[in-house]
Amino acid sequence: MTEQVSAPSERSKRLAARKARIRALKPRVPTVRVVPTNDAFRAVLKHPSSGMRFPETGSAEWPLDTFTKRRLKDGCITVEGGGSGSPDAPDQTLPAAAQRARRERERTPE
Repeated sequence: MTEQVSAPSERSKRLAARKARIRALKPRVPTVRVVPTNDAFRAVLKHPSSGMRFPETGSAEWPLDTFTKRRLKDGCITVEGGGSGSPDAPDQTLPAAAQRARRERERTPE
């Protein structure tokens, strides 16, 4: 008994093309490898959007979003190797206009 494999239908081709377009437009959030500063933070911290906890030892890879940047600024975590995960790095998930507005607010003394 042999199964015949038919060519993809027009509908499935359109759906695949649509999924590819959506995937291309979805913003990519950069990730960073972080290490907790002590074991107390290792036990209680987890990233809210990914649910990623720290392993028993070593580091975890978290998205470089506002939550991660805040923990870096607070000193709860540090970037493994001290590399590109600076909390001052531009937030790639924000549109350019929102980034400009945020920079203006930071420059303006209150």
